[in-house]
Amino acid sequence: MYAGSLPKTADFYQANGLTPPTLQHILQAAASDSAQRNTVAQRTVQAAMAAGTLALMPGLAGVAAEAVAFGKNPVGYCLSNPAACTVAAEAVGCTAAAGACPATSLVPTVFVNQPVA
Repeated sequence: MYAGSLPKTADFYQANGLTPPTLQHILQAAASDSAQRNTVAQRTVQAAMAAGTLALMPGLAGVAAEAVAFGKNPVGYCLSNPAACTVAAEAVGCTAAAGACPATSLVPTVFVNQPVA
C-alpha cells in the first residue's frame, strides 16, 4: 500500500540526514503506543468509577445508617419503618443464602390500581 510513497520517503530521510526506521523500531513504537492507549483507557474508567463513588457516597451513608439502626434494634426498627424492614430482612436472608435471591426481590413493588394477588 505504501510502496508508491517509498521513493518520496527515502528522499525525505536522506535530505534531512535521517535514517529510515527499521522494522524493530516500528514494532517498538507500535507496542509503546498500544501500552499508552491502554493506560489512558484504564485511567478513564478509573475516573468514571471515582466520580460515581463520589456521587453515591451520600446515599451509601444513608444505607449504612439504616443498617446500623436495624442492627441495634431490629424489632423497633421494623415497627417504625416496615417497608425498609422488609428490604433489610430480605437483604440479610439473601446474603445468608449466598445470593440465591433474584436481584429484583430487594425492591418492593407497588401496583397502583391493581388487585393484590
